[in-house]
Amino acid sequence: MLRLTTAFSLLVAAASVTASPLPDFPFINVTGQATLEVAPDKAQIRFVLRQTGATAEQATRAVYQQGESLLKFLQAQGLTEKALDAAQINKEALYKDYQDRTITGYEASQPITLTLTNLEQYVTVMDYLFTQPQIFSIHSSFDHSKREEFELTLSEKAGADARARANRLAAAQGV
Repeated sequence: MLRLTTAFSLLVAAASVTASPLPDFPFINVTGQATLEVAPDKAQIRFVLRQTGATAEQATRAVYQQGESLLKFLQAQGLTEKALDAAQINKEALYKDYQDRTITGYEASQPITLTLTNLEQYVTVMDYLFTQPQIFSIHSSFDHSKREEFELTLSEKAGADARARANRLAAAQGV
């Protein structure tokens, strides 16, 4: 029985093998780098139309009117409604103060995202937005229409750089 237990223990111990996440020594671990300078070809401008009024209807109507004047300006710049992405209108009550919850008016706001595919329009549009009294929280970001192609190119270059570094390091170590 002792022989059977010993033989079984040896079989179980021999059967439990684990693999290392790293290759056998010696191994080399390197990283690669790649940079690519690309000028943007599109911009996204996010802002909020915000109006107040004595009634919710007045505040909402004022946001609609401001949206219409914005649309007229953008059309004069050669932009279409497709360049605009307008979210729903939000309405909030305005109170006298924190303790006295008497409603003194209403605020209506509408977040808007404008996408420009011609950056020559950027300065004119931003000048207009900054001079409008009821447009707030203006933020812009820039991008390129071929971003995915550039990211693929960067990945390929970084991989080639890592491979070259690994080969140089391996040659220096005599591996």
